Amino acid sequence: MNGALLGSQNFRLSAMISMVIWIIYYIGAIGLAIIFRSLDTVVIGWAFGIFAGVIIELFAIIHIMSKYETTGYKKNYNAIFAFSLPVLFSSLISYGAGYADRFVVTGLTSLS
Repeated sequence: MNGALLGSQNFRLSAMISMVIWIIYYIGAIGLAIIFRSLDTVVIGWAFGIFAGVIIELFAIIHIMSKYETTGYKKNYNAIFAFSLPVLFSSLISYGAGYADRFVVTGLTSLS
């Protein structure tokens, strides 16, 4: 989703949404861990942060694309998605590499 924002050259909006997503991500994880006193809820907090980020970026992209259609200025949608797909694949790979250890540790803590 962030790749589509970058492809439409909305860099400031992308940065603001990214900050909001990471704030929700970490506050959700820490808050749930403190409230429920369980490390399993940290994963739920992470998932909530990522899900909230997807929803926020989806609404932003829909708003941006509808604005372009009503003003008569049509962006080349193929160019936007051609830019955003490599960013998506790169993000998925970096997410998997960066957070796989957290999921393993969370799973192993429930065994002890």
